[in-house]
Amino acid sequence: PAPHAVELRETEALQADGTHLPVDIGVSQFVAAPTDALQTIISIRDARPRLAAESGRLDAERRTRQIIQSVPGVVYRCAMDEQWTMAFVSDQVEVLTGYPADDFIGNRRTSFGALIHPDDAVDLQSKVEGAALAGLPWLVEYRIRHRDGELRWVMEHGSAQQAPDGRIVWLYGVMMDVTDLKNAERTAAETSQRLVEITENLPGATGRRFTGRPALPGSPTSRASWTFRSVISICR
Repeated sequence: PAPHAVELRETEALQADGTHLPVDIGVSQFVAAPTDALQTIISIRDARPRLAAESGRLDAERRTRQIIQSVPGVVYRCAMDEQWTMAFVSDQVEVLTGYPADDFIGNRRTSFGALIHPDDAVDLQSKVEGAALAGLPWLVEYRIRHRDGELRWVMEHGSAQQAPDGRIVWLYGVMMDVTDLKNAERTAAETSQRLVEITENLPGATGRRFTGRPALPGSPTSRASWTFRSVISICR
């Protein structure tokens, strides 16, 4: 007959030299035929290998947490599905999205996919799946909706773990908030455009071109050179 569940206990044993040895004691019981008498089995084993393994695991987990906390972004592990279902996501995700990490695990209260801007979702899915199936890393940018309602720009770098049969097991990566960078780029582009418009409409801006190295017509260098020489001409 099958024995009852084994009960494990951790204690110490006194050795002959007077030192104490950590041991695991296992106790199980079963009914023995033909008398149906209840029998007890007690096993004792050295607990040091188990304790050393547990200590190593805890140290590895601690080092992993330290590394993750030092990363300037959100570390994640997720499934390759429509909702990007998270199996792990670092605590920094709350700064990025406004939602705590626990809300995303298994789509408990929300999914990361639900935050992605609809105009970016299809292209993002296509790029990530294409790279993952090809065994290549990806670097993508897209928008998400923060819990406060504002749009945030995300830059994501990731790679996939593949099974021997080619099936995608997990997606791993890091996400960073690049909203400030995107806003700065937009502001610089708008400022540059306003500068060009202003200089083109100033008195005396006759379209004099810089006479140094030739520039292709319509190129940024050509346009910038024209603007520069126009401003110099006016200032004189």
